[in-house]
Amino acid sequence: MSKVYQLLDKFRFGGGENVAFNYARILNKLNIENYLIAKNQDNNFINKLKNYKINYKTKLNKINKNDVLIIHTNRNLIKIFIKYFFKINKPKIYYLQHLEYDEKKFKRLSKIINYICNGFIQITPITENLINKYIKIPVIFFQNFNINRYKKEEYEKIKNKIRKELNLKDDDYIAMFSGTFKKGKNLSHILYFAEKNPKIKFLILGDGEERSILKNKTNNIIWLGRVEDVEKYLIASDLYLFTSGKEMMPMALIEAINYNKACLAYNIEVNKYLLNKIQLCKNKEEMNQKIKELYKNKINYFEYKTKYNFDYGIRKMKELLNI
Repeated sequence: MSKVYQLLDKFRFGGGENVAFNYARILNKLNIENYLIAKNQDNNFINKLKNYKINYKTKLNKINKNDVLIIHTNRNLIKIFIKYFFKINKPKIYYLQHLEYDEKKFKRLSKIINYICNGFIQITPITENLINKYIKIPVIFFQNFNINRYKKEEYEKIKNKIRKELNLKDDDYIAMFSGTFKKGKNLSHILYFAEKNPKIKFLILGDGEERSILKNKTNNIIWLGRVEDVEKYLIASDLYLFTSGKEMMPMALIEAINYNKACLAYNIEVNKYLLNKIQLCKNKEEMNQKIKELYKNKINYFEYKTKYNFDYGIRKMKELLNI
């Protein structure tokens, strides 16, 4: 089997890097030799790669024509375009779009993608129209997925442990929010919900430029800052609140879906793809009303038709590599 190389800019924690990390774990499971290629930046990220036995290099060396390149950044797209512009023999090249672009920029990128790449990896339905309009090479829909850390038989033990650490009762109803505190994530909405629902505990994970909003937090808010393991707090919670106003493909929401959490989110395009209509809210007032209903009925579980988990990753990687 040929080797697979994933091209990133730097080794650091981020959305694209998380996708590459999950791809590498899937490729390892399939016994396919693979490498992450990037410049060193974050030693903690490097340690994470080592812990999961993921191969990495800081430079792309000799590549065979049977190898596969997965390009995660536009900087690497340009480099590969220059490298193979005049060459007949080149590896199989795939471009993965992580960011949303306006039509003018996407049109410019598409010319390079169509010329140098063999395939386009689409990770979200919200880019469908531009892809159909400008991408002329095969498109593979392979949305972001999450590989659960924990098995179902571990849930009860983890739930009890986390609630004890947080000094919470077994019958406390916990609504959770996680993410980077920045414009568009609507952290202030969580404070609004906490104020309107004093009997519910609101667990907030994350940090960022808008942390000052939490100066006015109510007593039923627990803020833990950034945590390495979000999933154990998901297991201990009853409800996941996703308040972003715009997203490509939200990993936080996918994690909650994979753990069958009750979820509420705003009625944006990607959420309509991931969730059922009953879980979508047009504004914070409607979300607040649904929070009250879920709390009243002690609903903390939802059965989802599709899980974006390890099995999904295996199936889609086989499709991508045609194996």
